[in-house]
Amino acid sequence: MIGGRVRFRDQEVPFFPDSDDEDTFYALVVAGVDLTANRDYEITALALRENGDSVTINGTARVVLGGFIRQDVTIPADRAYLIDPIVERTELARLNSLFEQYTAEQLWDEDGFMLPVQAETTSPFGAFRVFNETTESRHTGWDFRTATGTPIRAMGAGRVVFAGLLDIRGNHVVIDHGYGIFSGYSHFSQTHVTRGQAVRSGQIIGVSGNTGRSSGPHLHWEIAVNGEWVDSLDFLRMWIPPAAPSEDDDAVVGT
Repeated sequence: MIGGRVRFRDQEVPFFPDSDDEDTFYALVVAGVDLTANRDYEITALALRENGDSVTINGTARVVLGGFIRQDVTIPADRAYLIDPIVERTELARLNSLFEQYTAEQLWDEDGFMLPVQAETTSPFGAFRVFNETTESRHTGWDFRTATGTPIRAMGAGRVVFAGLLDIRGNHVVIDHGYGIFSGYSHFSQTHVTRGQAVRSGQIIGVSGNTGRSSGPHLHWEIAVNGEWVDSLDFLRMWIPPAAPSEDDDAVVGT
């Protein structure tokens, strides 16, 4: 086998090779956070051989709802304009334009992936967020309670594709790790990297803050794979030993 692709839920995702075993290939397929029912989906894998032949394998994948929670969030009056759905749609479109730039190589290194900060989690991925009792949104990552100025590290090696100010995410950094994997870090008080810069796993890329749509100092950390949001803690469990989230009643939330 020299390559191929997988088709799942109207997405075609290319295989990529294992860096340590040339005979092993992977494809990252994502169900998406917006599904409304448990169901089976068709999945098709096309494998290409060196002699030019191809093999097609058809199957099904069972997708089960995640049991996401609801959270009521109060945004200060001076930032209430940030709960406008148009503001959110505009920002997501800008991020999606980054995710469409597929890098067909591995940019992460042998260190794999890590947590960007050792801190208490306060708000989970996928939560239904109701802002100021009026506007509902979905949480695209995990929030960590961090005092302003806490160093935040790149979860893995890669290339910075965005470092700047967004309305909702505030001072925000996006890193391309290759093969459709992107990580994002929000609400920085300061960023320490620039667009186009190569970063190492664990490198400090900024310090936490309270910029953007936020109710207090914290880090919002998100991962997109092939343009779909995924649970960043679950993603890490695919690559490193588990780092279980903790819970706290006095959550600091945003994004």
